[in-house]
Formats: sequence, C-alpha cells, structure tokens
Amino acid sequence: GNAILVGDALLTLAFETLAMDNLLSAKKKILLIAELGKASGMAGMIGGQAEDIAAEGKKINLKTLHYIHSHKTGALITASCRMGAIIGNANKKVYNAISEYGKNIGLAFQITDDILNVIGDKSKTGKAVGSDARRKKATYPSLFGVEKSTIKAKKHIETAIRNIEILGHKAIPLKLIASNILNRVS
Repeated sequence: GNAILVGDALLTLAFETLAMDNLLSAKKKILLIAELGKASGMAGMIGGQAEDIAAEGKKINLKTLHYIHSHKTGALITASCRMGAIIGNANKKVYNAISEYGKNIGLAFQITDDILNVIGDKSKTGKAVGSDARRKKATYPSLFGVEKSTIKAKKHIETAIRNIEILGHKAIPLKLIASNILNRVS
C-alpha cells in the first residue's frame, strides 16, 4: 500500500514541478504536462500495467507483449526523450527521431529487465530472480528464451542509435545511455 502511495505522490509531484517552473513558457508547460499525462495514464504506463496484470497466467502473442512493454516504463522513457526535445525546441524531424530513439530504448530496457529476472543477481536487481516465471508474467524470455530476447534488445538499441544519427556529435550522450541499457545489472 505504501509503495502505491509513494508512486502516486511522485507522479503528482512531477506535474506540480512542471507547472511551477519559472523558466518554461506557459505553452511549453502545457505541452510537457500533456506528454507526461499521456505517458503515465491509460494510454501509457497505467494502461500497459493493466494489460500486464490481465496477461498473467495466459498465453499471449508478440503484439500483446509489445503493447505491454511499450506502454509501461517504455512510455515514460519515450516521454522523457520527447520532453527533452520539446524543451530544446527541436524541429519536427529531430522530435520524431528522438521519439523513435525513446521507443526503442524503452523496449530494450523492458526486454533487459525481463532477462535480468531470469539470469540476474538478486543482490543487484533488488528482486527475486525468477519472480516473473513464478507469477506467469508475459515476458520476452517466456516467449523467445534469453538468447533471442538478448538479440531483440540489441536490435532495439541499434535502431535507437540509428535514429539519432541526425544529431551528429550531440547524439553521443544518448548513444552512451542506449549502450548502457544492454550492460545494466539492475
């Protein structure tokens, strides 16, 4: 119960922080609040989480798994990227490239999370290894195995990096973030 309340508090704090920012124009605040609201609500994280819960114990297809993963943490990662593009006054081409980058690293993050639940170290991940399998959760390893899931995560990272090539040298920090997703242990 407390964990849910903490999550609720942090989410509402994000909206409060955006609304109270003195450096952003009113127009940007509205765009940012809308982006965060969509990514965290039924069209994003909450919708993905609801589908994830509904899928427990059921056989699902790749389309459903993709929906779940792109709408959970993936939606928030994508929104973070888009919000940075909005704040940075990105043109439409750059905004779209960063959006695709965010979608792909979001999926890679979720796939890697699934893999860590199979082969990770509890002392590093903070949760019991194998908990997804015990709960019969829909995961990439449950559909494809660890090896194919790892390949899929790598492909998403490669796609993410390709999408931001248009940024030139400004893409370096984003490339490093993307690459580190595959190497994370928690």
